[in-house]
Amino acid sequence: MENLQQMPYLDMIINESLRLLTTVPMNIRNVSKDIQLHIIEQKQQQRKPDIDKLHDGQDVIKSKRIVWIPKNTLIAMDTFSMQRDRSNWGPYAQQFHPKHFSKDYQHARHTYAYIPFSKGLRTCIGSRYSIYVLKIFLIKLISRFEFDTSACLDNLEFVEGISLKLRQAKDIEFHVQPCPQHKVGGSAEIHIDVS
Repeated sequence: MENLQQMPYLDMIINESLRLLTTVPMNIRNVSKDIQLHIIEQKQQQRKPDIDKLHDGQDVIKSKRIVWIPKNTLIAMDTFSMQRDRSNWGPYAQQFHPKHFSKDYQHARHTYAYIPFSKGLRTCIGSRYSIYVLKIFLIKLISRFEFDTSACLDNLEFVEGISLKLRQAKDIEFHVQPCPQHKVGGSAEIHIDVS
């Protein structure tokens, strides 16, 4: 089990999967006291002096404005869009790119750019356990089966709701076959309905 801690690429794949296909695409919070937000807006522009540079090489001008949010206001955080925002994730924001979670990339984004389990006081208490179980599950599956699908991330459409769901789930096919070293008595193909 301690070997699970020594699989950085598996961690990168899981984190990138949760970034693109977060299970809870929106969090709603009630503001417990009046707060003042400092909103930083970024606009792309040609290189000029006094411009910060993003990690993908884009130059931006930052402007700041203040927004007051009164107590008992409901705030919706669009986790799905935040985790695909180009200003945090660079040119591969919409693509599956596990290197987003390599040590080289992590310093380049805001700490709240990736919150599949929320963050702060409201962090999901089961997040570490679920990642641990997911790692074991994936290792068992990948070591015993071969997977194939014609589904492409770019073509997936999602249904808005409390959890992330695929619009065309019934049209997606996965083909699963035992790995050659695990075949017993011939080949058996399994079709999985993801709806």
